[in-house]
Amino acid sequence: MKIKSCLLCNFFAIFLLSPSFAFNFDSEYKNEKLYLHEIVNYSLNPHWDNEWEKNYFKQNGIKLSFGSIASDKLLCIGDIVINQELDKNLTFRYFFKWRASKYRNTEEKNSYFGLEKALYNNISVFFMLNPAYNKDELDGLLGISIMDYSFEQYIRVSLCYDDFIYDKKNSMGGKTEKAPIGVKWDIRIGSDTLWLFSEGKYSSGFKRKYPIIELSPIVTSHEQQINDVILKLYLKINSNSLSEINYYHYHFYEVKKHYKNLDNYSYLNEINNISLKYMLSLTYDDRIRTEINYLFQNSKAFGCRDYKYHRHDFMPAIFYEHDFENTSFEIGYMSSTFNWDNNELNNAYTNSGYIDKIKMGWTYFFGNKAKLQLSVSHVLSVSGFGGGNLQYILIF
Repeated sequence: MKIKSCLLCNFFAIFLLSPSFAFNFDSEYKNEKLYLHEIVNYSLNPHWDNEWEKNYFKQNGIKLSFGSIASDKLLCIGDIVINQELDKNLTFRYFFKWRASKYRNTEEKNSYFGLEKALYNNISVFFMLNPAYNKDELDGLLGISIMDYSFEQYIRVSLCYDDFIYDKKNSMGGKTEKAPIGVKWDIRIGSDTLWLFSEGKYSSGFKRKYPIIELSPIVTSHEQQINDVILKLYLKINSNSLSEINYYHYHFYEVKKHYKNLDNYSYLNEINNISLKYMLSLTYDDRIRTEINYLFQNSKAFGCRDYKYHRHDFMPAIFYEHDFENTSFEIGYMSSTFNWDNNELNNAYTNSGYIDKIKMGWTYFFGNKAKLQLSVSHVLSVSGFGGGNLQYILIF
């Protein structure tokens, strides 16, 4: 009887004294510069991206982009690839991927490594693990790969099982009701003039319950699903031009239930961006690059917050580059015409407007293997320093 009384006292103490849940998914809804910074200003030159995609399973490489997106926040995009042949039929592969931004609802940091075994001609199978400090976050994947003999064209599809020992290793007494199983792919196929690239992951997401209050004193259940898709179509009519159609889709869904029912919520966030890019060499040393991005975002919440949010950004941009010996200078102008609305009761708002930005960048070429760009940019309607960006790519 005393034990039951103690447990009951502990429950009420936790319920009354634990801090309220902070719902912060809407913290960037009124950020005019959100997508102009991260998707237009700090994205890599399409020539750089194409070179990276072409050599992704052929050579080793490092690709980085770090940019200021607030006085206390830094956009972080990082990729490291190691492809090492161990013998004629066995290859070691390592893929590190880091994505941290304001528009993504979680930070992504994966470090997959594993072996790939050739079966017949250009067909192989591979197994990879994504280690984690917390063992309950270990991920694994098993897949099949088809490549041409240059390793520049590929179709790779794998079955993913995230957090595959979660029930045995988590410290919150969590029990899985739906396992996070999904499909991951990397595709690059086509000809010298027209080719397709796609990478992404589609997962069912997880659903877990936490029945032991002593181990999980706040959350009783948790459900989450995150999906990413990139699809690109390149067209190269001649050596002086390159066109690209790009589609990006981001999906985030989360449901959390708490002992405090007032903190319960479900949240859905979907972002779609369609871009058209065109690059043209004017002379041997001069190039121009134009692009148009149309982004639309739809979010909704239910529970402790109840609303629907819609946003549209139309973002054209133009860049000019001039080459010197081992270096290049770039200047660009970009803008965003935006509008959004939120229908939350007692907190509804709408907004629309126009914002523009200029960029100046300097690139140094380390032979044919590496490039480094340092740039500064400034929002014309804001006083003070606008922010900087570092981009680096190395293929070796």
